[in-house]
Amino acid sequence: METVLKIKGMHCDHCRRVVVDSLSAIPGVRNAEVSLERREAVVVHDGNTGPLEFVKAIEAEGYRVALE
Repeated sequence: METVLKIKGMHCDHCRRVVVDSLSAIPGVRNAEVSLERREAVVVHDGNTGPLEFVKAIEAEGYRVALE
């Protein structure tokens, strides 16, 4: 499965890396790609992990998220 998340508050490559790392640490996430230009994350996962878990992980790092 694939989930797209719009992220507000990322300003640099460090921000992007923090989001990638937080998503990658979630069980069931196979891949997480984050774009500063598009201000979004594309998460490929097994479907057993829900989008709300992705939102919680990103918001715990201080960013705001909207599901697309």
